[in-house]
Amino acid sequence: MEEGDSPEIKTTNNIRDLSSFHHLRKVKLDLDSPRLKKSCFNLGIEPEELLMKDKAEFDNKKLPKDVVDLRYKHFMARLIDTINRVLHERRKIILQERKKEKALTSSPAVTFSHRYESMFDRPRRNGSMEAPKVNADIMMSTQPVLNKIGLPELKVTESIKKVRDRKTKLFMMDNAKGEKRIQDYQKKWKEAQKQKNKILQNQVEKIQKKEQKRLESLKKYEQIEKAHEKKVRQDHREFLQKCKIKEKNRKEKERERYLKLKKQEDEFKAKRGNIMNMQKENEMQEFEKSQKLLSEITDKINTSMQNEQILLESTKKKAKQFNDEAYDKLNHYKKNSDFSDKEKLEKLFKQEMKNLKKIDNLHKSCTNLWDSIKKKHNEKFEQIKNNRLKVGKIKKKKINELIKNQNKSQEAIDEHQKKVQHNIMLKQELRKLREQDIQLTIERNKRLGNIKKEEIIQKNLKSIHAIQNTKIANEIMQKKMVEDNVKELKFKNDLSSLFTKMHKSNSMPSLET
Repeated sequence: MEEGDSPEIKTTNNIRDLSSFHHLRKVKLDLDSPRLKKSCFNLGIEPEELLMKDKAEFDNKKLPKDVVDLRYKHFMARLIDTINRVLHERRKIILQERKKEKALTSSPAVTFSHRYESMFDRPRRNGSMEAPKVNADIMMSTQPVLNKIGLPELKVTESIKKVRDRKTKLFMMDNAKGEKRIQDYQKKWKEAQKQKNKILQNQVEKIQKKEQKRLESLKKYEQIEKAHEKKVRQDHREFLQKCKIKEKNRKEKERERYLKLKKQEDEFKAKRGNIMNMQKENEMQEFEKSQKLLSEITDKINTSMQNEQILLESTKKKAKQFNDEAYDKLNHYKKNSDFSDKEKLEKLFKQEMKNLKKIDNLHKSCTNLWDSIKKKHNEKFEQIKNNRLKVGKIKKKKINELIKNQNKSQEAIDEHQKKVQHNIMLKQELRKLREQDIQLTIERNKRLGNIKKEEIIQKNLKSIHAIQNTKIANEIMQKKMVEDNVKELKFKNDLSSLFTKMHKSNSMPSLET
């Protein structure tokens, strides 16, 4: 992690686990840091998987907005999960580094090699001392005796012999002690070598057992991984089969529903056509009935008018005839009689006038009756016509409402189908994204398996190198032991030869005396 320029970006020490998209946008990753690279390598994650992407990269004109949002949210959730894993692994690496630093600063433990390495390299005492130092001590002890060779005093020679014998005894005793110590050291070294070989053998056996366990665990892991992949594939196939069956059932149901609706629509259209035809037929029948009624009424009115006309004409003729007869009678009476009968004539005239008025009133009443009958018939016809128009409007309104309701139901069905198809598309997209996640986890597991195999191979190589180094060290130690034994034998031979020479040199003056 690295510290950003803005105060919103969190520093390395502040970052723990990410919990939200807002928190993720505030964090900036340093992909070049060695710890982060190591943590990615340990988890089998590529560093490119930790890169942030904008929503504009997921935009596509062909895809709907919901699919783009789903892909972006899924990518962000997967990114948060991978970053949290990397940060957790990074914290583990930091703890391991701190433990190593503490172990380096603490006092080193004394190992088996430290205990037994100094034992054989330490300078040996007594019989195992270096040859020049021993020779120097011997020569220093025998120097006064050599200076006093040829003296006649026997006491001096005897004392010299005693001293010499004592020194030889002491030297031989020291030599025997040194050889005993060397033998003890050799025994201890052999025991230590045996213990060391046992420890190395145990270590090799432990390494082999660990390797065997790792190989078995790897085999088990591969078997589990294969079984998991097989199970995932089988579940995926079953899920696809279920989806296909569901899709088939849904299509069949939709088709049945569509056929049912189409059948209902056809029946409705047929009923509506039958109703319209029946309405037209009823209207035609009623119109024909009304036409017949009108023609009958007009015929009756015409016949009544004709009868009235005939009655009026006949009454007019009768009245005219009566008037003519009356005038004729009057004239004849005037001519034949006196004017004394004027009153009778006036009464007769008034009576005739009353009869004329009655006839006029009868004519008026007949015309009024005809007008009222005609008016009532027209009003009734208009009322029937208006009622039919109202009924037609109501029926049209009901038919329009039925058509609207049918259209609304069809629109609702279409919207429901669109929603169902959209949900299926989102589910399919989510399934594809989950399949991508499974593929990524499989690839990561394969990378981790390869890394573990490489680590096992490297550990095997290290163990082989360690065994070879121990073998070489054992061979060197054995060669060194042989060389030391040869040097000790040479030294003993030199000492024995020196003692013989000294003995010969000491014996020669005694013979001269």
